Amino acid sequence: MCYDNGALSMSVITPARLKIGDEIRVLAPARSMSIISEQNQTNALERLEKELGFKISFSSHCYESNNFLSSSIKSRVSDL
Repeated sequence: MCYDNGALSMSVITPARLKIGDEIRVLAPARSMSIISEQNQTNALERLEKELGFKISFSSHCYESNNFLSSSIKSRVSDL
């Protein structure tokens, strides 16, 4: 956001498109990946890696799960 002659104006920032070979890092700060079935995870990985050509990586604590089906705050911050 910026102010132009006292009026608020917003500029849109459009990131570059993902390309074949780009890495997608999976973080799960709100809920653990452990709540997603293995079959759904496999389907997503196959589509992203084999069909679309991306490299997929996972944060260190994305599968960690506590009583609230999430990782600890410390782990979530560490993953960011």
